[in-house]
Amino acid sequence: MTKWASETWLRGALKLGPSDSPFPWQQELCLRFLEGKEVTSLDIPTGLGKTAVMAVWLVARALGASLPRRLVYVVDRRAVVDQATEVAESLRAWVANERDVSSVLGLGDRPLPISTLRGQHIDNRAWLDDPSSPAIVIGTVDMVGSRLLFSGYGVSSKMRPYHAGLLGADTLVVLDEAHLVPAFEDLLRQIERGADSFGPKESSLRALVPPFKLLSLSATGRQTDTTTLTLSDDDRNHSIVNKRLTAKKALSIVELANVAEATATRKDGSSADDDAVTTKKNKVHKLAGVLASEAWEVTRQGSAQVRCLVFCNARKDATAVAAELRNLAKSAGMDEPNIELFVGGRRVKERTQARDALARLGFMAGTSVNMVRSAFLIATSAGEVGVDLDADHMVCDLVAWERMVQRLGRVNRRGDGDAKVIVVVDREPAPSEKTTKALEKRAVANAAKGQLDALTRKLIALHGAKVSVPKSQKESAEAKATEAECKQDEKALKSSISACQKRFKAFKDADAKLVSRYESEAAQHRALRKLLAAVGEKGSLGPDALLSLRNRHDLGNVLRAATTVDPLRPELTRALVDAWSMTSLDEHPGRPEVDPWLRGFHPNDPPQTTVVWRRHLPVRADGSLDAKAAKRFFEAAPPHSSEQLETDTHLVLEWLIERAAAVCNATGDDASLDARKVVAIALGWRGEPKGWRTLGEIAAAKGMNENKEAKKAREQGVKELMKLLVGSTLIIDARLGGLTDGLLAEKTDTTAEASDDGSAMWLARPDVADVSVTGFRIRALSASEEGGSAWSKTTGAGWVRRHLFVTNVVDGEPSAALVIDGWAGDAATEEERAEADRPQQLVEHQSWAEDCARQIAQRLGIETARANLLALAARLHDEGKRSARWQRAFKAPLDGRPYAKTKGPIDFDLLDGYRHELGSLPYVEAHDEFKKLAPNDQDFVLHLIAAHHGFARPVISTNGSDDAPPSMVDERARAVALRFARLSRRWGPWGLAWWEALLRSADQTASRLNQQASTAQKDQP
Repeated sequence: MTKWASETWLRGALKLGPSDSPFPWQQELCLRFLEGKEVTSLDIPTGLGKTAVMAVWLVARALGASLPRRLVYVVDRRAVVDQATEVAESLRAWVANERDVSSVLGLGDRPLPISTLRGQHIDNRAWLDDPSSPAIVIGTVDMVGSRLLFSGYGVSSKMRPYHAGLLGADTLVVLDEAHLVPAFEDLLRQIERGADSFGPKESSLRALVPPFKLLSLSATGRQTDTTTLTLSDDDRNHSIVNKRLTAKKALSIVELANVAEATATRKDGSSADDDAVTTKKNKVHKLAGVLASEAWEVTRQGSAQVRCLVFCNARKDATAVAAELRNLAKSAGMDEPNIELFVGGRRVKERTQARDALARLGFMAGTSVNMVRSAFLIATSAGEVGVDLDADHMVCDLVAWERMVQRLGRVNRRGDGDAKVIVVVDREPAPSEKTTKALEKRAVANAAKGQLDALTRKLIALHGAKVSVPKSQKESAEAKATEAECKQDEKALKSSISACQKRFKAFKDADAKLVSRYESEAAQHRALRKLLAAVGEKGSLGPDALLSLRNRHDLGNVLRAATTVDPLRPELTRALVDAWSMTSLDEHPGRPEVDPWLRGFHPNDPPQTTVVWRRHLPVRADGSLDAKAAKRFFEAAPPHSSEQLETDTHLVLEWLIERAAAVCNATGDDASLDARKVVAIALGWRGEPKGWRTLGEIAAAKGMNENKEAKKAREQGVKELMKLLVGSTLIIDARLGGLTDGLLAEKTDTTAEASDDGSAMWLARPDVADVSVTGFRIRALSASEEGGSAWSKTTGAGWVRRHLFVTNVVDGEPSAALVIDGWAGDAATEEERAEADRPQQLVEHQSWAEDCARQIAQRLGIETARANLLALAARLHDEGKRSARWQRAFKAPLDGRPYAKTKGPIDFDLLDGYRHELGSLPYVEAHDEFKKLAPNDQDFVLHLIAAHHGFARPVISTNGSDDAPPSMVDERARAVALRFARLSRRWGPWGLAWWEALLRSADQTASRLNQQASTAQKDQP
């Protein structure tokens, strides 16, 4: 491509006008990509368009750069609205309008696949459709990290290797604000540089698996090397860059200790005691009251046409600030102020609506609104990362330095104003009595440690000085005296060592936590005051000033001391990855949860619980619940990202008990649930039901007027419930309510909106307006359904039945059930893909799959020999469907058998767990073309076929396999497990999963083509 194309495309991708030019660092990054130079990190201040990395990557790929096909943009889990989503959507539109770009990217008429955190693209799996296509995925640390480690949160065990394979190969991970998640950055770097440990065993095979790459983004001015891209002189001379670097942000400090209580006289001369409405009898939290007061004053009592951002470290403070601002406006006789609360612990669906409110109030960078009066945005850490906020002024409390940098980047972001930054602080903390004792213990422990080292060296030297006397030689009196003296010295040393050890061990973990918390808070105060002294009163803390201050010798150490210490983190080993990759094993003693590898050890962080509201739960009419049936139900209708609310477990526990008690005590028309009914089901991180509770069991945890024994039993029940909730996804009956604006609300009795309630459209898919992004729907059936047709057919074009859960049986016949339908393009299971509106014969489906596999291999540039192996696996992958059991269970038409796709419905009892992948293997082994292959290539083909629905890693079920005696079938399954082990060693865990993903993609593409053919037939006149 010409230089003209490079400049034109980059301007277009960045949405620049003809007279605008990209920032020099963006042009330099594109050039390095095109020249194949390594770029490991990007250290650019906030506000200078780091999300433009996506545009640069896409343009560089279109220009022929050797870059991974998938870009995965990772933001921290605290992000509520991610600016990266807008960039991805903008790029999608740009590619659609630039036919030349779409053509060179190999997209043709297809849109650029994107999967994001919010809006219509939430977790839509579009990036899984075609491994040879460029795609953008935007996810959180937990979402991406768990999938990368074969443990995807909210992903079925059968789909986990598919996700891991496409994330672990041919992927560029762009880690935004990498300094906030050092453990995850370290994990990704180990994978990137761990070809010897995690890649193919033979060097000749490594070139066949596309690489995994990491690009870290930061705005804190971390130490750099030649592979880190930073601002150049050309950047500083760029007019827009220079304006943003020198943006005015005048710092001032308000001493909390010097501010009077809420009853003190205000700056306008009035007194809070004179107000008609007092602030809850002046019991407002002092910090929240001062934050609100400063925000009110900086906006000229809410009359100035400015945007004020208030940051609070605690959610309760944020809520109190909002309430106090309303009271201040009411006291002044003003209308309700424009206030938006921006906190975590909010359901993702409601998060998607937050951006509209932020844009309406003018808090999204680059938005322009006509303001009549002040607007206030009150945020917790949710507003510090992943959102392009911009305000005219900021008021905040004091937090760790790296978070202060993030906050400063959210005010006067574009450099157009003269911002005031007001930090409300208490006096520098003095150690409490407990902390003082802990500090003393540490001093004693440190001294004891030094003494212990010295004493240990003396003891070692004493042992070395001992002289042994041969048994044949008589020991002299002098030698005996020396030996006795040595023993006495040894005894004294050991006694001293024991005493030192006791003093050293007296400094407990609890003491260390007290000391760490105190010293961290003290360091933050000292850093802030040092900064103020360095810049002077009202001095600016713009990006350029921050970089200069960081490099000052007298400030560098102070700022580092005020920065959060990186958490300890476990080592990533090949044995661990191998254990995680065995996704078809329900249990594995060497497979720990992955969170410590994603975020490090955080012993002080509260445990988390994810809450999902559903109208339909897998509960029988008699109130009973079966764990196996529930697992199958949630595999067919898994919790979707858009349904989830994640927050502290103790908050969920308190909320759940309050709601259950309120609903249980309701009477008359308000009584919507039976106390004996299961209303809460806890799923483990692999999607399995861990436990469940009835309404009455939860409500009993409230406890009133109880005796001692009853209280003890209740408290034990609360402990067990707490244990059940930790780390779980809690599926709640929507009739419990307790949800307001996406936040937990104990007093909200209204039934919560749920994705499966059928009353209103959930977030819609971008390609089909009347289909939810969840990709499923749940329908209730009864015996009164006319003609019983609903029991045997799926209603609506494009839907296929995933699962039928019978809720009631009368006279031996099902009388009520829940039907889970899946959108055909989002098939979650093999059984679902085998159901279609258009029955398709086996030979046609396998022929289509082979064509798809060859096309994928060609687009990926796979060598001919390996492409032929992939195509052979595709041609033979469903041979096991020839089984009479499979054909009968899937209701295949009698004419034209065998079929690969049928209209169903599936008779699961008749199928008896039969895995057609296992049944395919004898057909493959008897095939003439297969017999000519080398042993390694035979292994390769057999494994891809055995694993093409997520099993055979390493085990696969032998149920229903009646094509051979049981002993032979068992031996076949044993060979499958051993083959997986051999190929995992040969290709590496991610390399093998990537090859599996290619065949699975070809199979799924062929299935979609069949569904499209069915739709085309229906559309014909």
